[in-house]
Amino acid sequence: MATSRQQGVAPDYAWGSSAQPESGSGARRLSSVVLAELALVLGLFVAYELVRWLAIDDVSTAFANARRIVEWERSAGIFIEHSVQSSLMQVDQLSHFLAAYYVWALYPLMIALAVLTFVMNRDLYRWARRAIFLSWGIALAGYMFFPVAPPRFLWEQGFVDVVHGESSGLPFWVNSYAAMPSMHEGFAIIFGITLYRLLTPWLGFSVALALPALMFFSIVGTANHFVLDAVAGTAVAVLGMVTASLMPRLMERLARRRRHFRERTTVS
Repeated sequence: MATSRQQGVAPDYAWGSSAQPESGSGARRLSSVVLAELALVLGLFVAYELVRWLAIDDVSTAFANARRIVEWERSAGIFIEHSVQSSLMQVDQLSHFLAAYYVWALYPLMIALAVLTFVMNRDLYRWARRAIFLSWGIALAGYMFFPVAPPRFLWEQGFVDVVHGESSGLPFWVNSYAAMPSMHEGFAIIFGITLYRLLTPWLGFSVALALPALMFFSIVGTANHFVLDAVAGTAVAVLGMVTASLMPRLMERLARRRRHFRERTTVS
């Protein structure tokens, strides 16, 4: 397995975690680290979902924006959502699987990836955590300033609400008007890139392609997102990953400047 240096993952100097190996740490130290990570993730998840849910201000604007996206996609020749859904619904088992995958796969995948990277490569874990949190924050701005109704609400376009046709439905906390950007797609890309860095080249490459592709067909085939939602989610994920890669170096430079400033102040 490649090391974090070989994978291009910079050592972590920020977010309350040390980049130094935890030599000689016992079970108590490990437990405290795990509990701190769980508290951080849970707190940010709750804050994200709360803000996302509170972003439901103007339903009429969300529908107007959705119809605007339909016009944009038609102009660009990429309004394929209805065709994709119609094709996938020809196979009942496939449409049922995609509906269940859309509703329930995201957070179990996130938890599994967190555990795997935390155990196998702590620096990569911190990078992925930063990328996800930063992407979450960027996505919130989209939900608040550009609410979008999902395609399944545009019955006049011929879309079918596959998810609510399932007994599971959507969890109660979900904001149905937070479609742009699609962070189902964005997170799938982050998961894929993280596993690409963690696994062997061919296996990692296959997973990095398969996860976003499967998620794309899931979000479009269930009429929960437009193609442009997926494009926006991809852009947010890339921005989050790039920022996550740069942040440790930036934080290190800031720390050096602060130390230098304190030293000069002490001398003077």
